[in-house]
Amino acid sequence: MARLCIFGLGALGAAHLATILDRDPDADLGVIASGRRAERLRDEGVWANGTHYMVDVVEPGQTPPELIIVSVKTTALEDSLADLAGFVGPGTALLSLLNGVSSEQTLRAAFPEAYVPLAYSVRSNAGRDECGFRFYSPGVDVFGEPGGRVTPAIRRIDELLGEYGVAHEVSADIEAGQWQKFVLNVGVNQASALLRASYAVFQRPGGQARELMVSLQREALAVAQARGVGLTPADLDEVLAIIDALAPAGHTSMSQDAMARRPMEIEAFGGEVLRLGRQHGVPTPVNETAVRALRGLEESWAV
Repeated sequence: MARLCIFGLGALGAAHLATILDRDPDADLGVIASGRRAERLRDEGVWANGTHYMVDVVEPGQTPPELIIVSVKTTALEDSLADLAGFVGPGTALLSLLNGVSSEQTLRAAFPEAYVPLAYSVRSNAGRDECGFRFYSPGVDVFGEPGGRVTPAIRRIDELLGEYGVAHEVSADIEAGQWQKFVLNVGVNQASALLRASYAVFQRPGGQARELMVSLQREALAVAQARGVGLTPADLDEVLAIIDALAPAGHTSMSQDAMARRPMEIEAFGGEVLRLGRQHGVPTPVNETAVRALRGLEESWAV
């Protein structure tokens, strides 16, 4: 079994695979997949940035890998846990790059024998095109323990990602970083999916689209503060600066899903804000409206 495996060969997973194999075509790298998808990957490989890669689809029952990068969509996580089960052993590290702030809880509950740090991906810019996957940046994998503790397991992940050439950072305040990204995504992903709009629309000062995005983000920020996460209004200013620096013609993953009529990560964003808002007594009416509208949009595709 490879020491490092990728589970979820969508845009982000493919960007990681291409980055690793471009650096070392013989890298000890496995891909976890099952059923028809596994057969297709074995036969056809994957295309990323116009380059064709054949992949090593691994089988369960061997020595578990040291590290698995989990990059499935949040909409697929629960249903895909059974596919992951045969590859997780005592101490296997699961680095979850899923959107939202709850995937680690799901993975820990399913695999108590595994090690699951908090993690997220930043500055990634990847999607699909007519030839496969296209990425302009594979992003940076950020991970760590609450309180900034650098444990032997954190050091080992740091070493492994360094050996494979994956850009990464060990965070001194992983909770704040993960929640800041969550606040960003709650606003721009939901608003862009509702409007099927590019980043340019949300970069216009004083525009209605930007105001919608910020209203969604303010509620997520209030939930974070109620949970004791150390975010302040200055973090919202930083979130807006990040959005303003993005390529204007780009689209969020949720906007791409909406335009392609694929299942959207509604529960990972607005749904999570609603759940945690109720738990902590924080009103979230803008997110509630957005969630209802997005769920209605998905329902309309079946008509």
